Amino acid sequence: MAASEEFGEAIVQLTLHDLQIPVRLGCTQEERAYPQIVVFNIELELSSSDSLTSDKLKDTVDYMSVIEVTKKVSRSKEFALLEHLVHEVGCTVLNESENLSKVSISAKKHISPVTQGITFSATFSS
Repeated sequence: MAASEEFGEAIVQLTLHDLQIPVRLGCTQEERAYPQIVVFNIELELSSSDSLTSDKLKDTVDYMSVIEVTKKVSRSKEFALLEHLVHEVGCTVLNESENLSKVSISAKKHISPVTQGITFSATFSS
């Protein structure tokens, strides 16, 4: 019996870890005056498991294009809220590929010397 016949449908996920992008982000103009590094973790859930057996890029998500889209959105304007940045990136990434069923994003920024930062997370489904 072939491996693909032994089990039911697989849930296929790709995760991009610690993608660092400079973003003009903050509630005040002073805070947005200089880009600060935002660290993204992006989990992509594919709408099918075809890529497991096809070995073809057309059946999965090109993670390099996800990185480029995330950079483009993050650099497109100033953001007052981390929440809005995550929303803009999440919706754009989800709409970029018909092979995606879900995108989960966390974004972290450093806020003061007394904490490692603040992280906001959201999940978007098609």
